[in-house]
Amino acid sequence: MNKMFSFLILAVLVLFLAFKLYSIFSGTSTGEKAPEIEATLLNGKNFKLSDQENKYTLISFWGSWCAPCLKEAPQLVDIYKRYEGEKFSDGSSFDVLSIAIEKNDNRTKTLIEKLNLYWPKHIVETSAFVMKAPLALKYGITDLPTKILVGPEGNIINGKISLDELDQFLSEL
Repeated sequence: MNKMFSFLILAVLVLFLAFKLYSIFSGTSTGEKAPEIEATLLNGKNFKLSDQENKYTLISFWGSWCAPCLKEAPQLVDIYKRYEGEKFSDGSSFDVLSIAIEKNDNRTKTLIEKLNLYWPKHIVETSAFVMKAPLALKYGITDLPTKILVGPEGNIINGKISLDELDQFLSEL
């Protein structure tokens, strides 16, 4: 019984490490073209990341069940308010795409309203195994919250940007 338990623990650990390595190597790197995202937004409109020309787009992966995600939401709202509609020196602007990774989407819409995440671009991806959601896999997401900044040409500027780093970056534009 003891050997079986040890084997089971080892197997789970190996699978976890394999998933982490797969996510790291299948994810995104600074300077690379951001993988395409095509989805229907919560408001019913179609979205393509490649249509975000002349915009710095923050892709915010989060979950309604994720305490750190909920804690940082007010700071993201403040940043969006500060730079919403702003034209930077290079002629570009700023936008946010929120991608909620959920087991079910029952409370996501209500929570978006409650947190005042008022930008129009929200995607909800559901998956029985949260980190196996297609967009999470495509972007190599292993932790929530994760923020990825995509530049006006569609290249990844920062694959794990903090909100403080984002604010600093945008203020320098």
